[in-house]
Amino acid sequence: MLNSLFSPRGKQLFQEGLTLAKLGRYEDAISFFDQALELSPNYPEALVNKGKSLTNLGKYGEAIKCFDKTLELSPRNIDAWFCKGLALFYQEKYDQAIYYFDNVLSVYPDDVNTWLEKGSALFYQDKYEEAVRCFDRVLALDPRNESAICNREDAAAALQKKSLR
Repeated sequence: MLNSLFSPRGKQLFQEGLTLAKLGRYEDAISFFDQALELSPNYPEALVNKGKSLTNLGKYGEAIKCFDKTLELSPRNIDAWFCKGLALFYQEKYDQAIYYFDNVLSVYPDDVNTWLEKGSALFYQDKYEEAVRCFDRVLALDPRNESAICNREDAAAALQKKSLR
């Protein structure tokens, strides 16, 4: 697929961007993704990876624009759905984030990371009982998941405290 969408130079730029992003050099990665996108502006994976790098830099609004463009081009791009949900989560737009996480879960109902993020979004909305159910789902899939164990304990404690009021 890459070969049909990018020239050899575009593919090289895209791969370099991926390498830099994996090294945590997000600004540099974005530069390479931008150069690749100049050669092929409608390549979803380049847009998603640019959005991921922007998210890692805390530039959530810009990242969401990349994910939106990706979803225009590729409406079933699960990576874009998840990443947009994550960017919205970081902006504390929990209801919107949950919408995108639910879309991922409708296709991949056993995705541990999506259940964790959804549970966290519910927790921050004080929906502790629903959060506990999400973390329980993670633990059913991955019984040793430390994040789920800790988050479930926090949500259960908050639920108990809330019920005592």
